[in-house]
Amino acid sequence: MADSQVALHAFGTLAATKADLAWGDYTRDNLQPQGSGRSHQWTMDTDSRLGAQLSWQAGDVGAQVQLVSDYRPDGSYAPYLSWANLTYAVDSQWRFRVGRIALDSFLLSDSRLVGLTYYSVRLPIEVYRLLPLYDADGMDTNLKWRWGAWRQNSSVLVGHKTVDTVRGAHVHSTDVLGLFHTAEHGPWTLHAAYQQRRVDNQSPSLGHFYSLGLRYDSSPWIAYGEFVRTSAFTGSGRALVREAEYATVGYRVQAFTPFLLASSLQQLSDTGQLPVAQQSWAIGLRWDWARHADLKLQWDHVRPRSGSYGTEQNVAPGTATGQAFHVITLAVDFAY
Repeated sequence: MADSQVALHAFGTLAATKADLAWGDYTRDNLQPQGSGRSHQWTMDTDSRLGAQLSWQAGDVGAQVQLVSDYRPDGSYAPYLSWANLTYAVDSQWRFRVGRIALDSFLLSDSRLVGLTYYSVRLPIEVYRLLPLYDADGMDTNLKWRWGAWRQNSSVLVGHKTVDTVRGAHVHSTDVLGLFHTAEHGPWTLHAAYQQRRVDNQSPSLGHFYSLGLRYDSSPWIAYGEFVRTSAFTGSGRALVREAEYATVGYRVQAFTPFLLASSLQQLSDTGQLPVAQQSWAIGLRWDWARHADLKLQWDHVRPRSGSYGTEQNVAPGTATGQAFHVITLAVDFAY
């Protein structure tokens, strides 16, 4: 019988955020009920989280559990299982998993909750809020292979998921199908994804998601960006098509990495309601003051597009659209 191995890891972010807007709340995504702005001058809810990951491996069989506590749609920090799966490896290149599995929809999906793995305080909300479905209950298969000098990683996932909203509704996604691929060579990483699902609050129910990401990491330069397109329908049957993109560039100087980030979200269809559309850019500094910890300072300029309140929540009635504002965040990330 193969010897078993057990590993325990912890990660987290403690962050304080202040947005200078009085007409709404700046939040990380639309699953956070409140944020900085109208509800709170300063808040630690937007980006703070704690997590632990336990893994077990015995020969061809393994298991993985990840428990996370962050700001939930019901306003609590109740821990939840973001991963809980069993793995069977056919060989060193081919594996199967069953259980709760992270969706590899974005370039940084696997480490989305681990702030130490990226340079900005938060991943661009204009892009990453477009798919609030981060994991699914089901199964996937993953194959590692090579094409010339490029290392390839291809996976297929099927499953389902229920997401709780800030209004207390339960949105059920069924027939989730994900096709994900990553290619790596030297400092370059290319990621592509397609996902479709049926959602019970849309008519027709079938929605589609496409993403393409590129990363370059060769010290002292670091750069990465993504393009995302989603197509779905509203409850009244109107087409809802959105596109978003971002780019981040940084330059390492010993333990310090100053960075710039620009992102944009636009709605390409008319649903009869105000669109969710905005642009933002940010400047920041990351200081790796310890091997497993960093300190980040980031300043954002956010401009909802004309005729839109952008991604902001809890907008006061009668507020004029297209009002720009600024956000400042101080964060500490760690991972062990």
